[in-house]
Amino acid sequence: MRFDDLMAKIHAENPEIMEIAHEIDPPYILASNVLRVRNQRGLTQAQLAEAVGVAQPRIAEVERGDANPRLITLSKIAHALGITLPELLEDNLYGDRSAASAKPRADAVEAAAPEPRRRRAG
Repeated sequence: MRFDDLMAKIHAENPEIMEIAHEIDPPYILASNVLRVRNQRGLTQAQLAEAVGVAQPRIAEVERGDANPRLITLSKIAHALGITLPELLEDNLYGDRSAASAKPRADAVEAAAPEPRRRRAG
């Protein structure tokens, strides 16, 4: 079964789940994007794992949403898939939201964390 067919079946059977899954589960976004792009590229999990330099079960964990990969691993996955890291992490399951997310909301700016302290030289 193709990924698009599987997602259509899940959405048809459980529309309420699909409406909120991307908002409450960031690993779901990553898993969906990795699986979708890997399938578009015609790669197996083993081929992607080899390109990234990890074992195939690690890619399976990412695609299930069970992994919490390090940033360097995410970067390697994106590179191996031929996409950017922001594209890998983008919530584009329900259309392109990049235009809407490019402009920070006023409440988000106020709630932003302070800038991290810099290390002292020496």
